[in-house]
Parts: sequence; structure tokens; C-alpha cells
Amino acid sequence: MAKRLAAILGAVLVMALASAAQNQKQQSPASSPNSANKLVTLSGVVGPDGKTFTSVSRKTVWTVANAEALLDSVGEHVIIRARVDAQKHEIYVNTVRIDPTVGARLADAAFRR
Repeated sequence: MAKRLAAILGAVLVMALASAAQNQKQQSPASSPNSANKLVTLSGVVGPDGKTFTSVSRKTVWTVANAEALLDSVGEHVIIRARVDAQKHEIYVNTVRIDPTVGARLADAAFRR
């Protein structure tokens, strides 16, 4: 009888601890400061000063935290990999590359003879 009672009490304790741990996991990402920073790929145009980035797909203007990363691509269509902070409406650029879909394609019929 005592063994059954101990086993039931142990099972209840394990379930209670698992439930408490699960609740803590659900609350911690929302409260952590870096949860808003997601690494995403965006395509768009760099502003004239390099401090802004206009996304083509989302039609939004982002403030660039590290503007020196975009200074070589001012006014160009680029694809960037950046961390987005939606609360501050700011991005931190990790990589930049020129968008190959914008511009002349030498394989087009207009360039054939």
C-alpha cells in the first residue's frame, strides 16, 4: 500500500515539474531582449545615404544600424541578410550582395543578333 502511494505521489510530482518547466519555456522567449532579432533575407533598395533600406516585398523602410555595411551599394538593388528588430524598426546587416534579377541579361532576345 505504501509503495503504491509513493509511486502515485512521485508521478504527480513529475507531472507538476514538467508542467512548470513547459510554462517557463513559453514565457522566456517573449521576455528575452534578443527574441525580436530574427535573421532574415530581404531584397530592396539602399537609400541615398546608406542609413535606410526600402524592402521591395514588404514595402517598408528600415533604419540600418550599421550603415557602413551598405555604403558601397548606395542606390542599388541588393539582397541582404540582416537581423530585424521590429520594435525599433531597425536592421543590422550581416551580408550584402547585388540583386542579379535587376538589370540587363545578356541572354535576352534583345541582345541577340
